[in-house]
Amino acid sequence: MTIRTATTYAAFRRAFRLPNMNHSYPAGTYRVETDEEQLENLSFVAYRRVATRIHLTKPGIVEVLSVDPGHLAEALDRDKSYGMDPLMGEPAGSKE
Repeated sequence: MTIRTATTYAAFRRAFRLPNMNHSYPAGTYRVETDEEQLENLSFVAYRRVATRIHLTKPGIVEVLSVDPGHLAEALDRDKSYGMDPLMGEPAGSKE
């Protein structure tokens, strides 16, 4: 069985918290690793996600937590929409 790991980064503009976290983490850019295993006995190459981890850092602390990719995507969507005018796509209060 072949496993590959892809590394991406999640950038948050404000503090965030995911369902499996005991506390929130500050705004910043966090490394996200996704492990995928190659599916065997197929006529083409295909992979299945088996794990997703986020590397969390606070002063003096480094944690690596397993995360649900859907929860991470939802948190990033909330972060992007925070403070935006839902109709104009502009920061709230920026209109004159």
